[in-house]
Amino acid sequence: RSRITGIRGHAPFPAGIANEFSYGPNARALAFLLNSYCNVSIDKTREIISGLSDGSILLSKGMISHLPEHFSDATETERKKIFERLTLSPSIHADFTSGRVNGKCVQILLCTDGDELLYLLRDHKGHKGITGSPLEDYKNIIIHDHDVTFYSYGGSHQECLAHVQRYLQDSIDNEPDLHWNKDM
Repeated sequence: RSRITGIRGHAPFPAGIANEFSYGPNARALAFLLNSYCNVSIDKTREIISGLSDGSILLSKGMISHLPEHFSDATETERKKIFERLTLSPSIHADFTSGRVNGKCVQILLCTDGDELLYLLRDHKGHKGITGSPLEDYKNIIIHDHDVTFYSYGGSHQECLAHVQRYLQDSIDNEPDLHWNKDM
């Protein structure tokens, strides 16, 4: 703003300099989804977005690698609300799955009631993994595989029918001469 005339002026963004805020939220959201949800590498994510924008958007590797942290910070309030809603639901589906973070094995505890879904990164399965999760003080039905840890929590238990279906499909595949498994 000119001190003399009061007119506001704006210089164009310098050519050849990338500013992540000049890309807008859509480019960052796409980069996050490609990299974190679709498991596309950082280099390939950059390449795809650059190609889609005819080379006008070239995201930095550092910005892409920090997107999950920014997303986590931005969703903290919503994650707390999901946590609270899960603790009040009549049933929770729960399962641990393995993953790797920077070459280190980690566990991801998934908790869902069919409407809400919460992923919790843990160093361990078992009781240490459940500590601080919606399952820790949960008193209703937990639907899970046969991980014995889950039996120490909740009011009652149900086996996940997806697991039963897998067992039946394995039986169909391995014992084609039987018929009871197909009928079920």
